[in-house]
Amino acid sequence: MDELKELVRIIADIGLKKVDSFNLLDVDSDMIAAFFYGLNNGEFDDDRSAAKKLYNELPTDERYRQLKSRFKEKLYDIVNMSDKSIDVNHIIWVV
Repeated sequence: MDELKELVRIIADIGLKKVDSFNLLDVDSDMIAAFFYGLNNGEFDDDRSAAKKLYNELPTDERYRQLKSRFKEKLYDIVNMSDKSIDVNHIIWVV
């Protein structure tokens, strides 16, 4: 979850208009948007709170795990495609 929080912070620094231009909100747009804004607004402290809010389930729920995986992939795509030279490879993630 810390990895996602950091990616969301980086993307929020880029600016939401920029995020929208990379089609963050396309497939599963409502859930991905809820995940993004929940992390950005500090609503989700951990996987348990995110899974509960998004699906009313535990983090082991397959829907949540798939959403989280797709979400992380989209976040990396956005960071890698941004105009800013952001090196996400130097960040060590604890998953």
